[in-house]
Amino acid sequence: MLYDKKIQAFRTETINDAILTIARLAGDLYKIKKGVSISKNATPLPAVWTGLEPATSAVTGRHSNQLNYQTVFVVLSAKKLQKREINNIFVKLFLIPMPVAAFHKTRLAPTPSGYLHLGNVFSFALTAALAESHHADILLRIDDMDRERMLPAYLQDIFDTLQFLDIPYDQGPQHASDFEHSYSQRHRLKHYEAALQTLREKGLVYACSCSRTQILQSAVPGTYPGTCRHKHIPLDTPGVAWRLYTDASQKIRVKKQDGSQEEVALPADVQNIVVRKKDGFPAYQLCSVVDDVLFGIDMIVRGQDLWHSSIVQLYLAQALEKASFLEARFLHHPLLLDPSSRKLSKSAGDTSVHYMRQQGLTAQAIYQRLGEAIATPHTVKRWQDLAYFVV
Repeated sequence: MLYDKKIQAFRTETINDAILTIARLAGDLYKIKKGVSISKNATPLPAVWTGLEPATSAVTGRHSNQLNYQTVFVVLSAKKLQKREINNIFVKLFLIPMPVAAFHKTRLAPTPSGYLHLGNVFSFALTAALAESHHADILLRIDDMDRERMLPAYLQDIFDTLQFLDIPYDQGPQHASDFEHSYSQRHRLKHYEAALQTLREKGLVYACSCSRTQILQSAVPGTYPGTCRHKHIPLDTPGVAWRLYTDASQKIRVKKQDGSQEEVALPADVQNIVVRKKDGFPAYQLCSVVDDVLFGIDMIVRGQDLWHSSIVQLYLAQALEKASFLEARFLHHPLLLDPSSRKLSKSAGDTSVHYMRQQGLTAQAIYQRLGEAIATPHTVKRWQDLAYFVV
């Protein structure tokens, strides 16, 4: 194969050289997307790096491959690097300025199920920087449908953190009581119920009586095996969940932040998703799609761990015929990891903004910690300092 020697040479490079190699390849791709001619000596991005089919770029109308976390992980795993080292390399790759097509509105969408941590700050600050550079609006949308995990202290923490770090938004609640009175997802139940009724009328949902324990004991833990898919349990049966009939062969088109497109299949772990829970309330994925449509969101910024959620939400939008959501663009940023190479969790208190504030850290000091966490050569003292991600 043409690139065998290049890849073999790459596997023997140092980590720093590997970063430079990735940066060079990504730089060539960036030039292609911007329509800049590349000399014949430049290294094109080989398919072996992507594991994906070429996607048509809306910027140039030509084909280009996509470089993403899975790509970097697969290639660098051959170097026997640890997950944390691979993630750090991906973060460095992400620091290369990215082209972002114009958009009108994005959102911050925290859940009040724990204190916000440094990873949330990264996502919020990046969203704010992107919105400012494109003169776009920001919505604060708090996902509170899971009331069992919500605590008043966690809700208040969202407002305290945004205010302390001076992260702006243009639409949404100004404080906790304003949220409860006017912006809670409970006030939009009629919209969620209308979407559920649409799915029911189209014959796209089925009833499931499986318990969480039964699902965890399936062949692939955490993946629903479709046990109730052909049982024809009446949808009005008390205590059943509604699941979406999904077709694993159907391709879903994902629009990236630069306007390029990628066609992907529905991952196994989000097939047959629950759209209505056993308690009768709508599930997260359905609420998220309906809300983004209601509020006119056309740019969604979220962590790489929500890539599968993005795909299934697009699948659900197709079923609901929500054309505006299908045209929305997605930016999936790398995750910040703890010392054990696990993604930051709201249950890990020492990375929470609440904890850092209790330790006396200023907003500038928290932003400096963020800069250290993403290993950027740039000084980060405020959210505006992340604007160099955007070109």
